[in-house]
Amino acid sequence: MIIELNDKKIEESLNHLGKAIEIVGGEFQIEDREVLVSQIIRNLFEKGSATIEILGKDYSIEELFLKKTEFEKYYLKNKIKTVRSIVEKIKKYNTELEGKIRKFKKINSIELLREINEEIEQRYKWEFDKFLLVNIENRDEEKNYYGSYLEEKKKQLIDSILVKLGI
Repeated sequence: MIIELNDKKIEESLNHLGKAIEIVGGEFQIEDREVLVSQIIRNLFEKGSATIEILGKDYSIEELFLKKTEFEKYYLKNKIKTVRSIVEKIKKYNTELEGKIRKFKKINSIELLREINEEIEQRYKWEFDKFLLVNIENRDEEKNYYGSYLEEKKKQLIDSILVKLGI
């Protein structure tokens, strides 16, 4: 079954729905739009409601949109605190990373910047997960919940950390 989506508003809503699915722990790729629309329509006819099952829990589309809105508010409200906390940890306890940052400021090496980025992402993974995966219940520590949306949010956090560190 091929579903043609020529309506920009519907496509935009599907993009937001995909982000909401990711926020609560589901997987969503842009290519999955057709599958998502089919699932919504099937559930509407079979169950009488447009729900999506994510990690064993049914969410209505309205609930998912609300989760996305709440996450956006939470992100904006708490981003500065999270960035500040990680920057303080780097300055107090991570002299090796501080040294790399000082070296980067002198030589402006792309490889060194990439290395600093990777170290921040790996070393402060717990803080990123605690902040960004806040809406995922019963999280499996072995599973990667980061899709394109949450990866972008993590990148924004890392960029803010780098700016606070003077890079």
